[in-house]
Amino acid sequence: MVEQAFAWYEKFRRARVGESIDEVVLYTVPVALESSWKSAIALLGDYIPIGLSALYNTPSLLLLALVPRDVKLPEDYRLVRILKSKKSALLNERRNMVSHILIIEEWEYVEPDYPYLLMDMDFEKARVKKIFEETLPVDEHDALAFQSPVTSAPYVPGGVGGVSLVSFSIKSTFAREFVKTIQLMVPPEYRSIPPPSSVYRGYKFPNYGLKFHLAERSWNYGNYLSGLCSSDFDPLEKELKNRAKFQGEYSIFSTLIGDRVYRAQYATRMSLSFAKVDVPVSRDIDWWKYIDNVDLSVLRKEIDESLWAHVVHARHLNPAIESSEEKMFLKYVRRTRNYFRSTLEEYYGDTLADFITDMGFFGFQDNFRRVAQSIARSEGEEKVKEDHLKEVWEVIGRYLDDFVSDLKWELEYVRERRITPEFRRYLAVQVFLLNNPWSTVLEIWEGVEKTGLFRDIHDLQRLMDWLHEKGKFVVVTRDGKYSWIG
Repeated sequence: MVEQAFAWYEKFRRARVGESIDEVVLYTVPVALESSWKSAIALLGDYIPIGLSALYNTPSLLLLALVPRDVKLPEDYRLVRILKSKKSALLNERRNMVSHILIIEEWEYVEPDYPYLLMDMDFEKARVKKIFEETLPVDEHDALAFQSPVTSAPYVPGGVGGVSLVSFSIKSTFAREFVKTIQLMVPPEYRSIPPPSSVYRGYKFPNYGLKFHLAERSWNYGNYLSGLCSSDFDPLEKELKNRAKFQGEYSIFSTLIGDRVYRAQYATRMSLSFAKVDVPVSRDIDWWKYIDNVDLSVLRKEIDESLWAHVVHARHLNPAIESSEEKMFLKYVRRTRNYFRSTLEEYYGDTLADFITDMGFFGFQDNFRRVAQSIARSEGEEKVKEDHLKEVWEVIGRYLDDFVSDLKWELEYVRERRITPEFRRYLAVQVFLLNNPWSTVLEIWEGVEKTGLFRDIHDLQRLMDWLHEKGKFVVVTRDGKYSWIG
């Protein structure tokens, strides 16, 4: 974009005063003016001054522009396309100089990632996946999983966009650094982490009585990658709510941190609410550090503007599942769901197995579709192919198999102590609240009524009171909304 801006500037420089100027895309930056420039503008007309630059954080083609007061003013540090403008001259009598300026008559915002689309690059298929395979002790399936929030998935109006992932870690330091590194793999315009405070504050570049405030203040719009480390599920629940309200691609790369006991709780929770996130990873990522002695600086060396451009180009693809592949897509979705249900049926019977599967796999079909689109994007494809669907099945199926193995161990333990009616009631409420946190007792009743485990809503309320007051398994707000703890 810088080259195009300088080519435009050469035409602007040679143009006559009052001549219309071609369209150009530039950043807006704040500009402070000394008194002599302010009075010169006042004599010229009723205008508001803004700064323009080819880059928002570096002095590159700095230009003073004036916007008529009846024209909407663009926000600072935004990328804009100036649609209609003309050249003008500003006479500063005190400095005894004339500055050529731009009068902006019409403009529009441009997507923040636009400059990366202009970069000259050769698209390398599955580049992010290859980087993971080359720098981390992961196989193809884990690499595909970690790639998915980076390449993301298209937004569906009325639904969500992006890909959400959750993993587990015993130690926090390595996990936090890994989550931060993942965010660095996308351009600043996509990240949730702010830049260092020094570059965010920026500096004021002096230029003949003008001070252009340059700073690292990129805008997030339409594409977002959130990184999250926490010791419980609440922050992840909040991020999932934020994602549901976001009109664009909102990916989440999260890690839950805890001890071995919490690791077992994590496995159980992921089994009973498997579709809560798109990619629930069964691996403990801190093993890389302590068993394989992973150095994340090796991964960080692969991060540059070329990688960012690759990610941006991939995210601008919108691969669809064609009708010819829809049958295969549904086949893999059913296969995954049926595998999980058959495990539960062995222990709980048809009714409760159906209930847990319906709750835990609600929305799974959309999750499967998003991960498949993410893989197709990474390969530069406009359509989701059968190979992509198979890869999703292998990735998701492997993690589900791990979680189910953990769940079976717990179920065998429970069966030895007998699966009592009380345990079934407890489990039904747990599954509902894991998938529908902060629900009222009426909403819980409407969800669990079909299991036949409760006589009426009063019977359910007595259990909810016990879970809250005696068992300490749930929390309840002042307005009577319940959520499961752990």
